[in-house]
Amino acid sequence: MNEILLCTIFGVFILVSFTIGLAFGCKLRNGETIKMSNINPVKVVKERKKEKRQREKEEKEQEIFEQNLANIDAYDGTEIGQLEFKN
Repeated sequence: MNEILLCTIFGVFILVSFTIGLAFGCKLRNGETIKMSNINPVKVVKERKKEKRQREKEEKEQEIFEQNLANIDAYDGTEIGQLEFKN
């Protein structure tokens, strides 16, 4: 059973490799450049964390902006009806 599974997986790997090689060969023949993707898991995680921090910062700025507008709309010369800023 293991031999059949191993031969099947290896056969699929060979077909995928052939297809990728064929595609790269066609690009080289047409004079196009081949761009290899350099996937580095550490860089991917760092980039996602950076994007998440940026998104959270933008959401916080939007929340403060909306609160400022609400305070301006509710202003009647006193502190009554004004929203407090939370950190």
